[in-house]
Amino acid sequence: MRRALLLAMLLAIQSFPVHALSCLRPDPLATYRAAEQAREPFVILYGTLDFDADLMPPYTSDIPIDAPIPVPATFTGRGLTDAGFTHRLEASPITLRPECAGNWCGGTAPETPSLIFAEVSKQGWIVTLDACPFWLFSNPPRDVLDTIAQCFAGETCPAP
Repeated sequence: MRRALLLAMLLAIQSFPVHALSCLRPDPLATYRAAEQAREPFVILYGTLDFDADLMPPYTSDIPIDAPIPVPATFTGRGLTDAGFTHRLEASPITLRPECAGNWCGGTAPETPSLIFAEVSKQGWIVTLDACPFWLFSNPPRDVLDTIAQCFAGETCPAP
C-alpha cells in the first residue's frame, strides 16, 4: 500500500512540476504502528548514523531522480527492548535507502541523533528515507522516545 501511495504521489508531482512537495506532519507513533503491523520485522533504534554524506542524493534536484543508490552506514546508539532503549550497539552496519518523489529525495545528516525504524532483511538492517519523512526522525524529543518505549513494552499507548 505504501508503494502504491508513493507511486500516486510521484505521478501527481510529475503532472504538476511547479508545485512543491507537500508532506503530512511526521508522526513517530504512526510509524511505530505501521512497523508493528508490517509483514517484515523492524528494529527500533535511537542514536546516530555514520556515512559518507556525498553519497546521499540532494533534497531537491532540477531533474527527477529515479533510483538513488543505497548508502552504506553504521549505527551507534541503542536498540529498543521491553525495558526501553537499553540494548547498546556500536558501529552496527545499516543501509540507508533514499527514495525520491519527483524532484524531492529523502535523506538525513551524519551524526544526528535520530529515532530510526529499520527493516530487518536477509541483507541486514535497511532504513528507507522517504521524501516525506516516515521511517527516520531527527532530533526526536525525549517524550516521543518515552512514548514509543511505553508502547513497545505493552504499557498504555496513546490512541491513534
